[in-house]
Amino acid sequence: MVCECDLLRASILAAAGRLKTAEALAASTAEVARAAGALRSQARALLLAAECQTRLGKEAPELAMAEALIRKRRWVALKWRVSYLRALSEPDVRRGRSFRKMFREILESRLLTSTALGRASFLDDKQEALRSYVEWIIR
Repeated sequence: MVCECDLLRASILAAAGRLKTAEALAASTAEVARAAGALRSQARALLLAAECQTRLGKEAPELAMAEALIRKRRWVALKWRVSYLRALSEPDVRRGRSFRKMFREILESRLLTSTALGRASFLDDKQEALRSYVEWIIR
């Protein structure tokens, strides 16, 4: 429970633009989650730390750790975030490949969503990523 509360707090800080604070909190949350054996929380915290680092223009070593964990555990619902963060950090020439991969992974994840409530709220956390993809296409 501590991991989820800290992860939520880090997400709020990131949304408020306090990226350095959010990055530090997400990184420490990932360590706590790893120690507690909460691997999904660890992966989500690593993704958030990597997002903050990417937005700050820094290298994001946490992205590779998150990707390895997500691939090993076959968490289809989290795969798209790795591709999205790669797209944000890549030069414009290679960005399209990552965006297309992200879109395919979003569709793959959607196919695994079976409940009506799940389908209705599916795109809630993907709006920013899809908006970035469409903006890239339009440019």
